[in-house]
Amino acid sequence: MSLEWDDDKLYLSHNRQSERLIENYNLMDSKQTFKTPMEAELNMMAGPKDDLPDVPYAQLVYALLFVARCTRPDILFLVTFLCRYLTNYTAPHFKAAIRVLTYLKCTMNFKLVYKITPDVQPLKHSLIQTGEVSKKLADSQQGGLYSSSSMVIV
Repeated sequence: MSLEWDDDKLYLSHNRQSERLIENYNLMDSKQTFKTPMEAELNMMAGPKDDLPDVPYAQLVYALLFVARCTRPDILFLVTFLCRYLTNYTAPHFKAAIRVLTYLKCTMNFKLVYKITPDVQPLKHSLIQTGEVSKKLADSQQGGLYSSSSMVIV
């Protein structure tokens, strides 16, 4: 993951991982371009589990999921949709995953940007102890801990 700081912004990207995927799937010289990660009205059907195409579908989808979850929310919907078919994919599923990768190639300059606002204070979480709300606020470098008798939220 690449982190870049500007005066009041943090930029996150996975260009190196995306470039490696594009190389591995032989798309470096591809002239094909897409403005969206998926085609309109995409309709996928599950294939037979005993007759899967001999393509690295799962490896590609897992790699795309890592990139999508960390720095590319614009592809997250489609990648999680493709995850539904990890055990019963067909050639059109693989083609859709390759389209996402081609879209990443076309939008390599996209970055996730967080703007730092000076008037925003760090969050402080209340602790709940034995089911009653404590008035103490928890501060730490990791944020805080919110807990109840049966649940912990970090």
